[in-house]
Amino acid sequence: MLLRIDITQKSRNVLDLIREFAKTGNVYFNSTYKLYQFNIYKIDGLKKFISLIKDEVVVKKEELDKFSRCVEIVSKKGHLKKEGLEEIQKIKIMFRSRN
Repeated sequence: MLLRIDITQKSRNVLDLIREFAKTGNVYFNSTYKLYQFNIYKIDGLKKFISLIKDEVVVKKEELDKFSRCVEIVSKKGHLKKEGLEEIQKIKIMFRSRN
């Protein structure tokens, strides 16, 4: 699983502040799109980041809840079972059809 925040700025300062606050993740420069990205790849890092922002998110709360559910399934190794994988696929479909 991956959480990526893209900020289309020449400066990486904001992403460095997010990384320092969350104490997880890495900041990379994407030379193709000429922007900086904040990435979290580890399940523990994703859980920590979600717990930090869950009460602060207003606009995308529903999406955060769905993503959080996927992280929970993977952290419990539910994605290795048919039921868990199907639930993640349903959530993925909901993300794609949100517009």
